Amino acid sequence: MVQGAPCSMVPRTLTPTWDDPGVPRNVVVTTISVAGGGARDSHNAYAEFTRDIIKKQELEALRFFQKAHEDRSRLLDDRETRLVEMAESAAQAAEAQETYRQEQFKEALGYLQECYQRDLDLAR
Repeated sequence: MVQGAPCSMVPRTLTPTWDDPGVPRNVVVTTISVAGGGARDSHNAYAEFTRDIIKKQELEALRFFQKAHEDRSRLLDDRETRLVEMAESAAQAAEAQETYRQEQFKEALGYLQECYQRDLDLAR
């Protein structure tokens, strides 16, 4: 400690502690075991640390692929919905066209019947 300096002016140590933000717990364990001189403890802590990193990477990869799968499913569902809407619209258009053609046919048939009836009446 620096004599005569207030506590706030004393520089912090560079060794991470358990309460430092962003410092994984394994770093603290490794620091303590190395300070205690235990090579086996250091090796075990390092193995645990790397195992945790691998687990985190696997978890992130799993999350990424799950999100990609969900996005793909959502896009396919949207595409399927659009295709169903297009098919329904086409069916409605075909039905409307058929109704129109039937009305035109009935009008033409009525006109022909009127013409035929008129010709029969004139022929009598």
